[in-house]
Amino acid sequence: MEIHNNNRAVEKELATAYYKKDRRKNTIMSIAIGMSVLLLYAAFSIADGKVRSDYLTDIRGMGTTANVSLQNGSKKQYEQMQKLSYLDAVGIEKDAMNVYTADGIRQELVYVDDTAFDKMLAPAYTDICGEYPENVDEIMASETVLEQYGITDPKIGQDVDMELEMPDGTKVKRQFKVSGFYRDYIDISINVPKIYVSEAFLQESDISLFPADKIIARQGTVESGAQIEQWVYSDIDMEYDSQQVYGENPMIMQKINGTFGSLPVAVSCVVIVVLCAFMLIYNVSSIAMARDIRQYGMLKVIGTTNRQIKRIAFRNNMKNTLRGICVGAAVGGIAVKIFVPYVLQVLYMRGLGKSDVTGFYAGYMIFSAFIVFITSFIAESAAVRQVTKKSAIEAIRYTMADKTISKRNKRKISRKTNDSISLSGIAWRNVTRSKRKLAVSMISILIGMIMALGSNVIMTGTDITNELEQNPDFEVGILTGVFRYPDKIPQEINDDTPVMTDEMIDDILSINGIDEDTIDKTCGSYAVIRTDQDEALAPRLESIGEDAGTSSFATLQIVDDVYVERLAQYVKAEKLTVDIDTLRQGEGCILLHHHEMSQILQQKADDEIGNPIHFYSLEASANPKFDYLDQQNIQDYGKGSLNCCGYLDFTDENFPKLQTTSMGNNINYFIMTKKAFNKLGFSEKTFDISFNSVKNKDTGINQKLSQIVQNENEKSADMDTYYLNANYQLLDSEQSRIKVARLMLGALAFVISMIGIMNYANTLISEYASRKCEFAVMQSIGLDRRQLWKMVFLEGCFYSIIAIIGLILAGSPAICGLGAAIRKKLVYFKFIYPWKLLIVLSIMLFIINLIIAVVMYRKSQDFAKIRGNYE
Repeated sequence: MEIHNNNRAVEKELATAYYKKDRRKNTIMSIAIGMSVLLLYAAFSIADGKVRSDYLTDIRGMGTTANVSLQNGSKKQYEQMQKLSYLDAVGIEKDAMNVYTADGIRQELVYVDDTAFDKMLAPAYTDICGEYPENVDEIMASETVLEQYGITDPKIGQDVDMELEMPDGTKVKRQFKVSGFYRDYIDISINVPKIYVSEAFLQESDISLFPADKIIARQGTVESGAQIEQWVYSDIDMEYDSQQVYGENPMIMQKINGTFGSLPVAVSCVVIVVLCAFMLIYNVSSIAMARDIRQYGMLKVIGTTNRQIKRIAFRNNMKNTLRGICVGAAVGGIAVKIFVPYVLQVLYMRGLGKSDVTGFYAGYMIFSAFIVFITSFIAESAAVRQVTKKSAIEAIRYTMADKTISKRNKRKISRKTNDSISLSGIAWRNVTRSKRKLAVSMISILIGMIMALGSNVIMTGTDITNELEQNPDFEVGILTGVFRYPDKIPQEINDDTPVMTDEMIDDILSINGIDEDTIDKTCGSYAVIRTDQDEALAPRLESIGEDAGTSSFATLQIVDDVYVERLAQYVKAEKLTVDIDTLRQGEGCILLHHHEMSQILQQKADDEIGNPIHFYSLEASANPKFDYLDQQNIQDYGKGSLNCCGYLDFTDENFPKLQTTSMGNNINYFIMTKKAFNKLGFSEKTFDISFNSVKNKDTGINQKLSQIVQNENEKSADMDTYYLNANYQLLDSEQSRIKVARLMLGALAFVISMIGIMNYANTLISEYASRKCEFAVMQSIGLDRRQLWKMVFLEGCFYSIIAIIGLILAGSPAICGLGAAIRKKLVYFKFIYPWKLLIVLSIMLFIINLIIAVVMYRKSQDFAKIRGNYE
């Protein structure tokens, strides 16, 4: 007769019996798992929604996702760039010609290939209808552009009459058909609107596709724009020395950096959040499993193997895990679905089209569930290991109660039942009797709490308000520069003509409410340079493409010694080739540019350090022969010379902040010390004045400044000669964005804080739930209900005090280090120690202690029944 092994059925029956026997433990475990899934999913979803919305805001405002471009790229370079592994999309942009509306508004006809449009332009548009042009007479344009032709309700195939400006300057009228249209969000007052045409149109107009005006690309890696530039320069053969690669940090990375400071910080936050969930589940599992050691010991006595015990424990753990994951996923999915899309669409994306943030992130849901499942398995394995490594006798005799209770504590309780000091001592010994358990509990609690403080530091430090508050409250100055008025030289403008008159400056500084300690002036002068005469300016000549023999205007700005030292630190940190000593001594100057130097030209510029740069009077620009005079015959206009100390990119993210006057592409901008400036003999002019205001004086100051600027513009006959920036108005206009950013980051901080709070609460609940028999024994030797309440409350207080002290001692260096790491990447980051959150967390810990103590008091009557069963 064959005997069948029925062990698996017995294991299943035992697992079911154990599971039904302790529903409270299973409920606590399921709640811990469910909360972990909920909080992990909510944290990831909220962070992603915030970053994604920032990303959409930027790409829609810019009109593209491309962050790499090569000017005047050849077909060979295009083919080389397509093979680069770090670029995941490479396209062509070719300007065809200008077109004009009936009102004379200029636009550009542009061709882009399929890759450029589909992968880099279309993601920045919404409501795309139709297709990209294929035929010679087809166009695709935005609804805004079509409105300039009187088309308010565009249709596919609709005719549009345009006036084309041919390469020879003649204008020809032509009719096109609309093949497609879309909605864009580009500011057409700043950017020339584009109308897309087909490649067939280029061929008909005899316009060669190469060299393309731009080869645009989107990188597929997380490296910085500067790093990508270096790689492209190394991997692509440049056609000429001044051919330039432009690389920006990927916009999604810019948003991550703007939210967390840097990608490593963001990744660290993810790791710590996952670790918090792990510690929460591990803590609950280990405490719950410790309670079952005696029961599993009985199984060992009757011959159950360690493997069978593991299967029984894992079977029950699987039930708790799946139940917790399902509940947590359902609650988290609903909560995030309601919260995130509403906040981002209604408040954040206003005026920028529909948000593609759906509010449900299947990837994050699966990831959270997977992480919690694995965490639960690991935590349960660690807890089961505590059972399997004990012998049957050790397991049966195991108790979480302190062995000294029957001796020392028993005598103290019986002799001093009303002595609160003895209860304090007992509570302290209960907390510290298992150093390992206390350490694990404290580590899990502290990780959650420190993460909560860290999230608060990130939220307050990366607030948009901090970035805006770096600007002065008010700034007044010249809108452009002398290069705007060449016809007024020398009759109305010469070397001694002020930019801001003394009267205007006096009127501004006499306004009541100005903080005099914050007044900052941008001073210097205008000059003329000859880029063909000075070897030091040869790289500049190549970069801006001027013809040899031409003169250019230059702006000279005075910088103080403090700024020179900041510049020296920057040069040293970035390992740049600059002669700071000559600049510091007042013998030289530095040319600032807006990322206009190719890698080769920058090397040439470095070689020119030490060569002189000559500056000439503004009157030289009025002499039509000045461009053709040799060095000997232009000395009548000479003002002096300074040594070239180097070329610096003003747009570099680490460049020391400098308040400048009008500056941009093709503007020759030099900085020098006051001593160097005086050597040239120019009269010092004030370009701009900035200052902060006394509290609650913004409106009054703004009204008076507006009147002054208006009067001065009227005097100059150019209504936009002077400008006024009021920072408080910019802050007001950004309030919606600021509020939503605070709401999203605040929600993220709250979710992370809840992980810490739940960790603490679950630790205490699991701890007390596993000590019912211990409490029953203590009551049998004289501990009454009131004393039990006090003891439990005191134990919680000791846990809280240890946690708070640990939070201050370990958390403070951690969050300070976090702030320092973010500060290196985010210049406007402001570190604010989270005292308020620390106090709130402390209060919440004591509230939890009180609640748990009250619950234990109410349930203390059940301990007598437990004691009877135990006996």
